[in-house]
Amino acid sequence: IHKDTKINYICSEQNVCIMGMSSKLTFAVSSIVAVLLVSGLISIFEFRRMSHYVSDRISENISCVNMSTELAVIADEYNINILSIVGNADSLVVSGLDTEPYLTLADSLISELSAARLDYTDSLRSTFTRYTSTSLQLDSIIVSDFVDTRDWYFTVLQPQYNEFRKWHDELNKGIYEDLQNNSISFDDSFYRSIMPTVVSVTVAIILALLLLFFILDFYVKPLKRMLRGVDSYKRYSQTYNVAFEGDDQLQELNSDLKEITEENATLKRRLRERER
Repeated sequence: IHKDTKINYICSEQNVCIMGMSSKLTFAVSSIVAVLLVSGLISIFEFRRMSHYVSDRISENISCVNMSTELAVIADEYNINILSIVGNADSLVVSGLDTEPYLTLADSLISELSAARLDYTDSLRSTFTRYTSTSLQLDSIIVSDFVDTRDWYFTVLQPQYNEFRKWHDELNKGIYEDLQNNSISFDDSFYRSIMPTVVSVTVAIILALLLLFFILDFYVKPLKRMLRGVDSYKRYSQTYNVAFEGDDQLQELNSDLKEITEENATLKRRLRERER
């Protein structure tokens, strides 16, 4: 082993470089840091992805709730206006009801709800279309001598409105269930996103314990044996014969100590022989 290799690598006579103490410890610590870094990035990416997805879904649900509520208000107001006209139908020639604002806005809201791909929107649209088509007969019903306006409202128009409200309630139920499911998914996504961190921290702790065992077993114990060997040589002139497995600077240091103690012992013998 070359004596001038002291820092990072020990090169054998076959020019094969072996990792030294510094490189081994650096590699071990770097592995732990890499595991934590990669898992942390995965956790951040996963949480951001799931958070954006679920947040968008929840935001869409809330928007649908608002549109559904607005649709119900418009339909109720429209139906109440018709009912008030029916109550005064005997004194009216025409209803005078401006249906355009109601129907245009209601149709726009139903179209937006359909675009959200919600259940029951087809049924909602069809029942509302039937209801509004029937309601547009109001003026002709008022002037008719053969149809009682109030009877027409309660036996024809009101049942169609009730059918529309039934499907509207089903739509609301579906929206709230979807909102609840998305809220649960948000909680689940949070725990799924932190799992890589939990796993990485666990792995990092295991690696840290293995690193500690490695340092204690391969470096601290040999150093203690070397110190005891040097102390025995100094105190009792015992031969330094510490040996352990290894292929790094610590092994090189042990070989140097053995060589130095042997040279020192040889020098002491020569001095004693010369003094005689």
